[in-house]
Amino acid sequence: MGPLSMQTSQGRFEGYKQALQRHKIPVDPALVKVVDFTEAAISNAIKKLLKLASPPTGIFTFKNYITLDAIYYLKMQAALLYSLP
Repeated sequence: MGPLSMQTSQGRFEGYKQALQRHKIPVDPALVKVVDFTEAAISNAIKKLLKLASPPTGIFTFKNYITLDAIYYLKMQAALLYSLP
């Protein structure tokens, strides 16, 4: 989720919570990360998600360039994980 100071971020989060409630799915605060628009913040948020006991099987982002930063981070992690010595 984008910065809390942005009205669109607040609206997006409210819509997310309403959709979960509509389907009787509890909101898990550990799955919601507030980020600014920096690559470092995005990488840090994804790192925290991946370290959860039950990491998510998908990630929803809110801007194209944030999606690209997320994909880049995940690709780098996969490269490190599967690199041969």
